Amino acid sequence: MFLIDLKPTGIIEPHTHPNAAELNYVIDGRVRFHTLCPSGQVATFEIGKGQVFFVPAGYFHYLENPDNMSAGTVASFFNNENPEFIGLVGGLSAYSNEVLGSVFNKEPELFSSLPRQVKNIFIASGTG
Repeated sequence: MFLIDLKPTGIIEPHTHPNAAELNYVIDGRVRFHTLCPSGQVATFEIGKGQVFFVPAGYFHYLENPDNMSAGTVASFFNNENPEFIGLVGGLSAYSNEVLGSVFNKEPELFSSLPRQVKNIFIASGTG
């Protein structure tokens, strides 16, 4: 289990857990979840205190606090004691421009301006 405190307008970067499903319980505030479905559609749900949201293993998703004044708190439960976390920033940074060009059907040079950070990023406003 992880406890997530989202500052106003805070975001957890887009990510996936290939080895774990995730059940999220909103303890306080409101949280907006975005999930990329296998069909290619993006499902977006906004839930509040006392509500839950489920993400199947391997689904790409992220969560954000839509409130610009109040924090939000979420408890995330996983069905694996060591859930893998593959974030968008670290994941894209791990591939060469040639591989990204091939995957996205673009010229490799297009990706040369991407910042390369092989780590996961917590995105939040107002952190100083």
